Amino acid sequence: MNVHHSSQTTNPLHIQWNPPWNPNWLSASNVLDCFTNTLNPFYDPNCLNEQVRIQRLSSEILSRVHGVEYILLHAAEPLFVIRKQYRQPNQNITPLEDYYIIGGTVYQAPDLSSVFNSRLQSAISNVRSAFEEAKSYYRFNTSEGYYFQYKNEPTVEKVDTKTDDKTVDDKRVSVFQKYRMDMLLNELSEKFPPALSLEESNENAQDGKATSNNKATQAPAETVQSDKKPKPCCACPETRKARDECIVEKGPDSCKELIEAHRHCRLSVVKSELTHLDISIKQLIRFIRYFEGSNSDLERLCRNCRDEIFSMERLLNDYKKMMMLNKISESDAEEFRFVTTYRIELENNLQSLREAIIVASQNADNYERALLFSTCNEDKNIEILRKRRINEKKRNVSQARQLQSSLTSLLKKMNDTVHQSELTLNKLAASSTALRDATYEMHGMSSLIHTSGKLLKKYKRRQFSDRFIIFICFGIFLLSAAYIVQIRLWK
Repeated sequence: MNVHHSSQTTNPLHIQWNPPWNPNWLSASNVLDCFTNTLNPFYDPNCLNEQVRIQRLSSEILSRVHGVEYILLHAAEPLFVIRKQYRQPNQNITPLEDYYIIGGTVYQAPDLSSVFNSRLQSAISNVRSAFEEAKSYYRFNTSEGYYFQYKNEPTVEKVDTKTDDKTVDDKRVSVFQKYRMDMLLNELSEKFPPALSLEESNENAQDGKATSNNKATQAPAETVQSDKKPKPCCACPETRKARDECIVEKGPDSCKELIEAHRHCRLSVVKSELTHLDISIKQLIRFIRYFEGSNSDLERLCRNCRDEIFSMERLLNDYKKMMMLNKISESDAEEFRFVTTYRIELENNLQSLREAIIVASQNADNYERALLFSTCNEDKNIEILRKRRINEKKRNVSQARQLQSSLTSLLKKMNDTVHQSELTLNKLAASSTALRDATYEMHGMSSLIHTSGKLLKKYKRRQFSDRFIIFICFGIFLLSAAYIVQIRLWK
């Protein structure tokens, strides 16, 4: 008989018991006798089976009493399944534990919670080891960028077959550094854009039209305006100066007329700016629709048009805020109609810009295709190809950067999820252990309450019998006293 477990291990799933029986002798008729051994760590000596065996009673009594008992649930030699259950007074059965005997060795069958915890913990450990191993291969170099270096990666000797002068430049600068420099230059140009004017784009467009048999019209002259417009906060300097002087001298309470005049002046400035922006946006959209030139010029024009649309949207929001400050409600039909009209015009401009971009992109492709197939402009063809390659490289670099950032964020999220699932697993394991202990305590308390109920019933019966005996003795005493008095009096 061997019990394989250490003193520190308290989990019954890690315990096995080898009975002193020969495994070949076990059968469905004697396996329960083998299991109900006092040396078995899974056997409860306070169960009904032990009481029946000590009192040498029949096993049929187990079906009429209530308490903890062991039964043979399944038999398929050499496998036997034994269940520990609690039989209640109303003959309801509650399963407590299952045990199986295979090859003459007794094990405790795990419950669903233990199986789920074990599988989940093994999966989490495997995922964590995979992430740790992938993280160990992650490298970064300023000349090569991000890459993975494996332990057993075969080394390949590089043989330089180029004999041109460009090999010296390739040794100095790698492909990653070239792409990185292009990306940095693009970011700097976006943060600090040059002062572009639409005159250059119009001249380029007119040159492109001349080379493509003069198919388009001239750009409108009203769109060529680079003067900065005054902001609403800096507009109306005369009313603002008069308002400030009045507030300093007399206070804000006595200068309400000047404050209102300055606010109305600002509203009028915003109205004029909205009208001017709407006109310029429509002219730009018309020019983009009939534009025939390179894709770079088209992108610059579209960027300028979008900037003006965004500035128009900001002005509309500022105009709404000014209306709220001036306490102009929606009941004012003129102001409300003005805001609604320009909001609709803004949406129509966006839709017209999308349609114009589609038409202009087709025209730009046709223009570049015509330049490529023409034989007289080889320098322009080379320049267009060079610009196209540079733009493709920029797009590829931006897409790779976005993909890298998304993968990094995904890796962090998966690591956080694994950590959270591990914490949840530990909480589930602790809660399942607490529930199991509480179940055992409840069963013990129920048996204790049942035993105390029996004792109370027995005490009540004994109390009744004691009172009856005392009453009889008291009656005999009274009869004896009456008899003695009668004898003495009559004597």
